Amino acid sequence: MNRRLWAWVEGEYHQTPHHGLDGVTPLEKWAQSDSVPTR
Repeated sequence: MNRRLWAWVEGEYHQTPHHGLDGVTPLEKWAQSDSVPTR
């Protein structure tokens, strides 16, 4: 189940434009940032 969730997060969620990010994808927003997120 965890693998399926991460496959969806990486393949769908991170690739879909978000209204809260002004229409860019989370992946694009991350690539534009200067900092690396920590867990």
